[in-house]
Amino acid sequence: MLPEISRYLIRHYPLQLLALGVGLLMTFQPGNQVQSAWIWSFTLFSVYMMCALAYLFIKTVADLERLSTIFIVICVVIATTAVMAYAGFADGVIILSDNTPLNPDDDAVVYSRTYGISYSNTVNGFTPISLIFLYSKKWPKAIKVILFAVIAASVFISLKRLAYISLILSLLYIIFREGKRPQWKLLLLFSLLTASGIFFFGHTIVERFQDTGNALSGEQSPDNTRTILIEYGWKQFMKSPFLGSGSGRVIYVHNGYLEILVNLGLMGLLILVPWVYKPMRSFFRHHHYRQRDWAAGCLIYLVTLFLFEAVLNRLDLFWIFGLLLAGFECARRLEEVGDKNKAIWRKDKLALQ
Repeated sequence: MLPEISRYLIRHYPLQLLALGVGLLMTFQPGNQVQSAWIWSFTLFSVYMMCALAYLFIKTVADLERLSTIFIVICVVIATTAVMAYAGFADGVIILSDNTPLNPDDDAVVYSRTYGISYSNTVNGFTPISLIFLYSKKWPKAIKVILFAVIAASVFISLKRLAYISLILSLLYIIFREGKRPQWKLLLLFSLLTASGIFFFGHTIVERFQDTGNALSGEQSPDNTRTILIEYGWKQFMKSPFLGSGSGRVIYVHNGYLEILVNLGLMGLLILVPWVYKPMRSFFRHHHYRQRDWAAGCLIYLVTLFLFEAVLNRLDLFWIFGLLLAGFECARRLEEVGDKNKAIWRKDKLALQ
């Protein structure tokens, strides 16, 4: 497969590979750590590897449907382990809820990694995206409601602001996509489950978002450390805006866009622009819902986790974006092939007439 993967990468992502290569070369400046540069670059490169592998193995709409099913299963497993932790069982995510049975008097932090899942509860930031694919599956409604309930419950008990935003954006997209023909009963159940979570955890949710406001206004907040890192990243970018500081020189900036620009300079736009532009163009143009679903998944990830978290330093989080982008690229390619076949069919039909 290696020759085919190499040809695909060189053909479709030459400028992106060039930007990553220049970033690695810049690493050999005094004071840079080569090991950190390779790890950081590999995290970015993994996105293109996911797209290449999807190109090789996803050839039909049925294959793409299997990929969306895999994504749903991943998210349900993560959500289930979070609910288990809340019930008092060890799992692989951090639970911050103040009424966790493990520690009813304090904020309980569960660090165990029994299932090999990241200790960071930011995993719940992308699990709601699976609702986009779950809603369109032709599965029994009872199963869909149960899976939604598990995912929604994991979001609320995690107390992650990005998870709440991701959940709301996913539901809004479903309403937007369905337009005048929604499955009202299913949508109503989804909405009621979401509202019940807000009812029980609303006060804590407001406090979490208040921390963000305090950090932005310069007041005391647990988020001050993040804002300091972002300020530092911006200062470093201004020192070397064109070629950047070198891959992996500045890490754990809680803004993926800024971290790429700091490390790769303006050449990083070669990576960032296609990630944003292609899904956004497909989202607003009237494409088949399948392509739009994957585009919506990419965009929700980009305006939540990628914008506010240090996902570029967590391969266990960032590869999910690679999966979403790979699904989007495959959906776009399958639609283009379908349109081409339809045009050939019409041409043959006219010739026969």
